[in-house]
Amino acid sequence: MSSVGKLVGKIPLKTLHTPHPDFLNSSTLIGVEIEAESAVLPKGYVWEGMQYWNPHADDSLRNNGCEYAFVAPLFGSDAVAALRGLCNLAAKKEFKVSARTGLHVHVDVRDMDMIQFRSMCVLYSMVEKMIYRWVGDNREENIFCLPWYHSEGDLDLLG
Repeated sequence: MSSVGKLVGKIPLKTLHTPHPDFLNSSTLIGVEIEAESAVLPKGYVWEGMQYWNPHADDSLRNNGCEYAFVAPLFGSDAVAALRGLCNLAAKKEFKVSARTGLHVHVDVRDMDMIQFRSMCVLYSMVEKMIYRWVGDNREENIFCLPWYHSEGDLDLLG
């Protein structure tokens, strides 16, 4: 059976990152995007972990809002170092979060076959309502992050 990556024309990334015990599967690549307000830094500002992030101003946020996104998919120790570095910066510079800010985690599924991919989607669908309740603040009504249980037809695409 073909991998998801082959089916969508994406080849696996070959990386040299080191696994990390904080991840269940520390060889799975992830991409992270974090939005915060009061988070635009002065030009030339240097901070630990900045090599992992691509910050850019986000006009949908208030008070110098900024989105920080991984420059490339990471895993293991690099992902941990990136997240720790940004968390330390956010605490030091007093980044703000609000109903307008968000966090996205993208998971690389290129090496999964379709049975594994479908299984992951079924597992997610089983816990999705719990995740939305945990996040709270009526997040399920957000048009930018529509839950599967409010959408029509998406799961039909899995075949």
